[in-house]
Amino acid sequence: MLYNPRIESEESMKQLKKDTLKNGDVFNISFLPRGDDSVARHQWQTSFRKAKWITDNPNQNCFTAKCKNKPHSYLKFWDMTKNAMRTASTEFASVFVNINGESYIYRGEDD
Repeated sequence: MLYNPRIESEESMKQLKKDTLKNGDVFNISFLPRGDDSVARHQWQTSFRKAKWITDNPNQNCFTAKCKNKPHSYLKFWDMTKNAMRTASTEFASVFVNINGESYIYRGEDD
């Protein structure tokens, strides 16, 4: 089950911490990717993905403190549908993770 804001409030969710996910964990993630600049921001669509946590390669560390040019954090994960690395940014909205029936919220490193 993915995060559904109509069912579960952000206040009831646990904060996603660096030790929450372990290497190889499979989970669901939802985030708001940057949309098309020609479309109003409120019309951007949330992305829902089946993901895998990969932390054994230092070049693919999933958490990052801050982007170099912008004041937001992001998570790196393996997108199991697209078979590629992806990032979920906190630039436009919080990131939500659901694993083993537990829901977590990630707003960034400053939480």
